[in-house]
Amino acid sequence: MIPPGQPVRFRSSFHRNEGNLKINFLPFKLLILLLFFYLPVSSSNPMRAFSQGQSPKFDEAPPLPRGKEKIILNSVRAADSAGLADQYGYTWDDGGLIDWKDATTGTAIFSPGSFVDDSVVGPISLPAGIDPFQFYEYKYSQIYIGSNGLLGFNDSISHDGASLENLPVPLDYEHPQSFLAPFWDDLLIGGGYNTGAVYWDTGQDTYGEYFVVEWYEVSRVFSNDLLTFEVVLYEDGTFLFQFLNLSGDLNSATIGIEDSDGVDGIQYLYNGAGELITSGKAIRFTPPSPGFRTKAFPLYQGGMNTAGRSSFDVYIRNTGEQGSDIYNLDATSSEPGWQILFLNRKGYTYLMDTTSGDGLPDTGPVSAGETFTVTVELQKPLGVGVGSNNLVTLNISSDNDPGEELDVQLETIIPAPFALIYREGQRIYSDLYSTVNTYTILEHQEFRGSSFAISSIPDANLISIWEHNELGTSYTNLYYTLVSNAGLLLYDQPHQLTDNYEPDTDVRDFTPVVATAPDGNIAVAWIRIRMGLDFNDPNTFLKVNQNIFLAILSPDGSQLVLPETKITDQSGWYQPGDTDIQQFENLSLSASADENFHLAWVEKHILLDRTITDIAQAVFDADSGSTVRSPAMFTSGNPYDDFDYFDPALTSFTDTSGQMRMLLFYFLQDNSDPGNPVSQLVFSVLQTDGSIDVQQTLLHTGNGYGSDADQLSDGRVALAWTDFVTESERVAYLILNQDLSPAAQIDYLYNPDGRPSGIVSVTHDGAGSAIFTWMDSKWFQRIYYASVGGGGELTGPLAFRHSGQGGVSNLQTSYGLGNAYYVPWYRYFLPLTPRD
Repeated sequence: MIPPGQPVRFRSSFHRNEGNLKINFLPFKLLILLLFFYLPVSSSNPMRAFSQGQSPKFDEAPPLPRGKEKIILNSVRAADSAGLADQYGYTWDDGGLIDWKDATTGTAIFSPGSFVDDSVVGPISLPAGIDPFQFYEYKYSQIYIGSNGLLGFNDSISHDGASLENLPVPLDYEHPQSFLAPFWDDLLIGGGYNTGAVYWDTGQDTYGEYFVVEWYEVSRVFSNDLLTFEVVLYEDGTFLFQFLNLSGDLNSATIGIEDSDGVDGIQYLYNGAGELITSGKAIRFTPPSPGFRTKAFPLYQGGMNTAGRSSFDVYIRNTGEQGSDIYNLDATSSEPGWQILFLNRKGYTYLMDTTSGDGLPDTGPVSAGETFTVTVELQKPLGVGVGSNNLVTLNISSDNDPGEELDVQLETIIPAPFALIYREGQRIYSDLYSTVNTYTILEHQEFRGSSFAISSIPDANLISIWEHNELGTSYTNLYYTLVSNAGLLLYDQPHQLTDNYEPDTDVRDFTPVVATAPDGNIAVAWIRIRMGLDFNDPNTFLKVNQNIFLAILSPDGSQLVLPETKITDQSGWYQPGDTDIQQFENLSLSASADENFHLAWVEKHILLDRTITDIAQAVFDADSGSTVRSPAMFTSGNPYDDFDYFDPALTSFTDTSGQMRMLLFYFLQDNSDPGNPVSQLVFSVLQTDGSIDVQQTLLHTGNGYGSDADQLSDGRVALAWTDFVTESERVAYLILNQDLSPAAQIDYLYNPDGRPSGIVSVTHDGAGSAIFTWMDSKWFQRIYYASVGGGGELTGPLAFRHSGQGGVSNLQTSYGLGNAYYVPWYRYFLPLTPRD
């Protein structure tokens, strides 16, 4: 049971119970306390502006932008009406009468009187009359039952808190998969809200033997509204969702089914969208008759086209029951001149037409239940360059039943050159992209942290920096490494920047930001939090201290021009419940053209009756580290005004007259009407010493977070942020002319796979293009790219990096610091000329 809006991490604890596996998702309560009150985090929560129980107001959604028509629905054949089938062939009908099966006399999975929250029990063996139960192309002998209204055919409903939040279905490559969702929501058993339970039982009726699971008088968290519903599995593969009694809000739930790969399923209801659900309703799901069937995944893939080509692996599975089949491949391209090649992934041999002589390549025979992997290679034509893209639609059809077909989409872009830093699993990588080469560099292979950054430095090199939780200790240090533009690590081992060993104290360095001055010196700023038990005062559970630090490195990173220096002045300790204290977050760092480092951050003042959020700034000389402008409030700092400030983003700027300036973008929230707070994106123009030149200029009114900005090579400025509208997230961007007037209206970037967007990073190339990268905000499995050329032409968005097939949420790029300017390194091989 999680309080609204509170982010937490979970662990899985495994308990053996009469041969079954019971999985409870229990929060680390002490860690949650520390995270919630103390740890520096990005104020990237789009709901941060609203108090508990208060609803945000959203702007009217604008028309869909260019490329929106490319978005792929997860279900390749939507079964959104009774009688229509999904891709596999399942149909549903809710016109019948309820035939309730009382399971309360059967076996209790979660017993009355117990307190159960976010738990899964299994495996539970199906009875002989039901075993095996076929669901999509697989047959199952065991099931898993979750307290949150899920029945799974494997343990994926227990992975990484997979069942905690109800999701749309189907959802590709996500946990959970292969499940039935009669009423999936954050449910609770006991806890003073109900005396419910979950049971299973068996029986027989006119349809045959059945197995039933009943959720009896459970409720949502923090609610006394009772819910009683069940799943009934029949021996012939049909199944029922039945609802005896439903009360309270019935719009916040998922009702539907999903296959083992998350690419096929039926969504009956998702958070109010879909069919009406009421007490006394029954939904019957019927599998198809045996036949030939086609399945392929992923449904959408994107990738960079470098060195003239890009390749994609497409998995084609024979899910039919009629034996071997052959699958024909037919591709169409959105752009002329591109060559499309099909290869057998196993032997890298080209696929040919082995069947009807229609000229279409095919897979050759694929046995029932087997998966064939075809590699699709896209080769660009001569004369196309940066910004060109191509969308290929691949049609896959059964040779035995041509009506059994589906489409997958493959998209490629010729990228502008840029560098990217990201984490996958426990490794940190940097990728260097250009039209000719892509270099992937393993920066660190045992990453234990949550934040990192990348920046360009002199001689076309790059610096990467990250936090690292030292194994077996209670402290976190910062490490960095340098990479050449040829993709070579310039250090044998990462260099350690901070050393936080301190007895009896937990010392953590977080959220490093990095910038490079024109003379090459490199500044790094970060937040340090110190936590420890106060052994001198038994009434004090925990003492905490937090400050911002700065260090400056020489251009090659080998020397400290400025050793780590505390720039904020929190010298005392505080503990839970203290007021009149400061907390820091959202650092932004940039270098001006006259060799100054500018630092901005969010400073929160926690008072007895409110929390005031302001922006502070400081300026330091890049050569010596001396203070040019002492740390001070940039915004009002008045605890009694109606304004809060968030998400500062700094960028150096040269105006049309050649004057050097700094631009500071940030969000301002007007709380004068508590029931309708107004969020605005504004910017101020600063002198290079940090003094204000132009106060506040309004750019946009609307909810958003996570801004980033960069001056482009042609003098314009690119600004991007994550826009929160109609309960989803998308990237918004705006290009400003060199006189700071808008070059065009605000435009929006929608992820081609329909996932919500996370915080965006902005960089540039040498040809006047703005480059945006971001990740999906919910599952952290995709990284996206888009660019805007000098003429305003948009390329993308493209999902160009994916976590592994079936992977967990392990792909992450940095919040606002995930990309950097990159000067490509090319190697040319000249022809040899014989000499006489």
